[in-house]
Amino acid sequence: MSKKKTLSELAHDFLTNPFRLFFLLASISLIPIACLWLNVSLTAYFGWNAFSLNIDPISYHAYGYINIFGSAAFAGFVMTAVPSWTHFIRPLRRLSILCLVIWLGNVALSFISLQSSALLMSVFWILLTAFIMIAALEDRNNRQISVFLMMALITSLNIAYGLTGEWFYLVTMTHAYMIGVSLIIFRIGMAMGFHSLQQAGPKAEKLSYIQNPYYRNLNIICMYLYVFSLLLVNDTVFSSWLALASGLSMIARLRDWHHAILWHASYVRWHYLTLLCIGVGYCWLGISGILSWGIPTQALHLILIGGFIFMVMQIFNIAGLLHSGRELPFPLTSQWALTAILLAAILRSISLNFGWNYALFSLAIPSALLIIAFALYIPVFWRIFISTEAVPPSPRS
Repeated sequence: MSKKKTLSELAHDFLTNPFRLFFLLASISLIPIACLWLNVSLTAYFGWNAFSLNIDPISYHAYGYINIFGSAAFAGFVMTAVPSWTHFIRPLRRLSILCLVIWLGNVALSFISLQSSALLMSVFWILLTAFIMIAALEDRNNRQISVFLMMALITSLNIAYGLTGEWFYLVTMTHAYMIGVSLIIFRIGMAMGFHSLQQAGPKAEKLSYIQNPYYRNLNIICMYLYVFSLLLVNDTVFSSWLALASGLSMIARLRDWHHAILWHASYVRWHYLTLLCIGVGYCWLGISGILSWGIPTQALHLILIGGFIFMVMQIFNIAGLLHSGRELPFPLTSQWALTAILLAAILRSISLNFGWNYALFSLAIPSALLIIAFALYIPVFWRIFISTEAVPPSPRS
């Protein structure tokens, strides 16, 4: 624990340790984005309008989750994980400030033109991608090529959307995000496995945890092929088979966690559920396209809420705790938050199949649950961030 920090010390701390700044910004930004969709659903259900904005709520809520919330989440993770992976110990304040200014400009410009906002965000994504390349080159670390390629894909799709305004590129960007999640869960999973065994006591003293890299590689290859099939092959059925392959290869990765000794840790159970949601979501998306059955957006929402947002909350907790000198497991409030996100994913994706009211069960309640989840995260981790010193990346020995 450290002494109470002044405002200038807090500003320096948050800019020097970008995970604190961008994790909180992402969490804060999600609340008004979800409130917008909550307003739409309440209007449809009750027939009244809580508030009115001169924006297209459908377009804005999708763009907001992807390029406002998602971009801040990626920035916080990249500027925390990459220095640890590459032993990059130079100050990040200038990069943090530049990314913050662009991100705030993106938020303001998004109320005027989503396409112009995306063009501005292209600079943001280029900066993060360049940072990964520079850190890896300085460390002579070729293990970051996969992360660099994933970020380059996200950057390219964002530029394509900004230049053309075609919604297709933004939707495809969500699958590029999921490639990022597929990469991250391997590295995060190694840390969780290590901590789970460490906390298991004497019975795990001689055990070590290693994930199967072949399952990971197969899964990532399938997901890349799926994204490129969407971009280059105008064949829904062909792409759907690749979506199914992506889902099945993700489900195969569950085998890495089929060890009873790991399951005493709640964060392992949450992680398992995330992989399951992604796997089932992509299988559902694939079968839907192959058989022309159902509504593909239901599967897509299971992937994005039960996969992306669910995993983001776990990363916010894991990185936020470990890089602040704290230990796992997650705080109780985070357990409640994860429960809320999981319920939101289930309701948003399957409630329509039971004939439940669409406005209430598919839109209003899931939006309210997401608001609750991140409202629970913010005050707890704000207190952690202002009361602890961040753990710096270790220099190369």
